[in-house]
Amino acid sequence: MPPPGNDSQAERYRNLRAQRLAALNALLWDEQKGAWFDYDTEKGKNLEFYPSNLAPLWAGCFSDPATVDKALKYLEDSQVLTYQHGIPTSLRNTGQQWDFPNAWAPLQDLVIRGWVICPLRTHPPQERSNPDFGDGTRRPQKWLFPKLTREFPTPTESM
Repeated sequence: MPPPGNDSQAERYRNLRAQRLAALNALLWDEQKGAWFDYDTEKGKNLEFYPSNLAPLWAGCFSDPATVDKALKYLEDSQVLTYQHGIPTSLRNTGQQWDFPNAWAPLQDLVIRGWVICPLRTHPPQERSNPDFGDGTRRPQKWLFPKLTREFPTPTESM
């Protein structure tokens, strides 16, 4: 049995979390595109692609499990999974190191971990133990492993 806690404080923080999630979704979530976008107080949402548009998946800042499928469709629709060296930091080709075609490892990690842990957040354990379960983990594996094996050959391949 867990140690006794402060139930009123726990309830207060649950309510504050719910308020933050509602504000995040109201301001940043785009239902049609399936992603969260930066917001400029003068211009509104910036609808350009950035891997950080999916940071709320990694952080668990969503409450509707359907959000996960919409966000994954956003990645697929953006065609960023087709690039040889990973998800580009942006789709703007400015010549700057933080733009296309460059990829930044922490953003790759954010997207992959968000992708992998989402099913764990949105599906009960009995569903996750089903051998057919795992679309959330199979998709990144299909995308990531060929890149790793191409970029980092096995010792026998490099000889």
